[in-house]
Amino acid sequence: MGVGYKIAADASCTGITTVAKILSGEKKRIRKRTSDAILEVDSGAAADHAHVPAGPTWTRLRELEVEYLTKGRLALALGYKTRALQIGKKTVLARTEMKVRRLHERVFGSGEGA
Repeated sequence: MGVGYKIAADASCTGITTVAKILSGEKKRIRKRTSDAILEVDSGAAADHAHVPAGPTWTRLRELEVEYLTKGRLALALGYKTRALQIGKKTVLARTEMKVRRLHERVFGSGEGA
């Protein structure tokens, strides 16, 4: 979830047209090395505006809220211009997930928490 065909093509060094034709079913046969390269792409290749599952982000946010006392302060610590912390419950943007993860690592260290 969260990795589009253009990102998958770029991350696997495969042509966008090739990946699009594979997805549409137009291309039925591909080389093993192409298949392996595409299958190696994971959510780490997600674009900033891609949607990723929100569960881990909310776990980190709940832990961070204890340190920052309010969601407003937490929003400012995450770099938002206002104190409004508006984050989806099912999915979040990949860049939001990354911001929350980095703040969590700064506060708690990379070995603790979610």
